Amino acid sequence: MKLGIKLGALVGVSVLLLAGCSSSNDSKKSSSNHSTYTAKTSKRNTSSQQSNSTSSTTTAWNSSKNSQLASFMQSWGQTMGQTYTQYTPSHNVNFYGMTYPRDLSSTKLNIGGTKYTGAWSTDGKGNATYNVVAVYSDIESINDQPGGHLYFFAFHNEQPVVLISEQTNGDVTTEGMHFSQTQNADLTKGFNQIVAGTSSSSSQHSTSTPSSSIKQIDFQEASDLIEKGGFTDFSAENAAQFSDGSHKLANGGFEMDTYPGAKGKDIFTLTPSSDGTVKITAVYGTLDGGSFTAFSDQSSYGPSSATVKR
Repeated sequence: MKLGIKLGALVGVSVLLLAGCSSSNDSKKSSSNHSTYTAKTSKRNTSSQQSNSTSSTTTAWNSSKNSQLASFMQSWGQTMGQTYTQYTPSHNVNFYGMTYPRDLSSTKLNIGGTKYTGAWSTDGKGNATYNVVAVYSDIESINDQPGGHLYFFAFHNEQPVVLISEQTNGDVTTEGMHFSQTQNADLTKGFNQIVAGTSSSSSQHSTSTPSSSIKQIDFQEASDLIEKGGFTDFSAENAAQFSDGSHKLANGGFEMDTYPGAKGKDIFTLTPSSDGTVKITAVYGTLDGGSFTAFSDQSSYGPSSATVKR
């Protein structure tokens, strides 16, 4: 009898010990699983934070890119023989009666005859068709005389675009301010590179000086060469009096802007080569409507191009 009691007691103790071990192992397993879950959660949170951090540095526009554009515009303006100033909501420009960027909210942007909305933006995003992140003009440097340029650096459908206006008159309230996309490849490329984060001082300044083997064309030589090229709509006397916007080019060439007639405008671009020849291209147009529009029939006004010897 006593032996049975002792055996029963031993069995009971063994069961308790096994239960205790089992409970201890489950506790350790649960603790281990919790630690693993916590580590995974922490890692995922860290990954999410890193992703958010990367996103913040690849925004379409920020203060760093704005500073890069300011540096680029100073260099690019020098190659064009122009001086540009940056304008912001706290420092607006009076461009022939229009005040920007303030008037962005009250007037339309007339591009190719279609009116679009524009708005100031600090990050390239917004509800307007064109979200403008920077405004530059050279109008102050020419004392508000005709021939000024107004540039809007903007985002259209989340893509960078550079708009230019040379409008000096017209019904802005009804028609909107006339703009067009710039035809200057260096300016477009510079802005795109800054937006993409691939700009560099070397790429920005690579066209700042002409080749040493090519002598820079000045105003007087440009006038002589255009006459030599037989451009019948060109008058040296008229050019000497009315040539706002004419300027030297980075490649050693020259752009001659002349204004024949009441609203006419001709643009002659002279591109020199190291062999001593100069290619001259002409675009004939009108300022009727406030901005330059090329005539559909260019042949009626003279040759479209010519190559002459210096």
